[in-house]
Amino acid sequence: MNKTILILLVITFFSCDKTPESAKPEPSLSPPQWFIGTWNHSDSTGVIESLIVSEKDVVVERITSSGKLTTSYVDSCKTNSIELKDFVKYNAYYKMEFTDENEDVYLMYFAKIAYDEVRFLNHIRPTPKTYIRASD
Repeated sequence: MNKTILILLVITFFSCDKTPESAKPEPSLSPPQWFIGTWNHSDSTGVIESLIVSEKDVVVERITSSGKLTTSYVDSCKTNSIELKDFVKYNAYYKMEFTDENEDVYLMYFAKIAYDEVRFLNHIRPTPKTYIRASD
């Protein structure tokens, strides 16, 4: 009888469903309301860039001489297994933080300059990039 109980306990222990420790949550964003919309930037080289911010993603569209390039930050993080976090500070700054598999952290900041203007800053780019809200 004792052997039967012991065998049942062992079987029960090993058959329990265990959650994998390496499971990561799906990357998601929740930008502030003031940031949601389409923002445009153009530079002296003729590159036009649109920043399309929705409630769940930030998409960058670049128009160059070779065509249109589109990047979704959420899709990019899913594809490359990059952890993504976002923060709002003082309702004037929005920060996205990316952590890669080497635990390297990359930051992107968007500062609200006015209702219709945001400035992009990161630790790589020495000069800020300004985006103007597209007319609705």
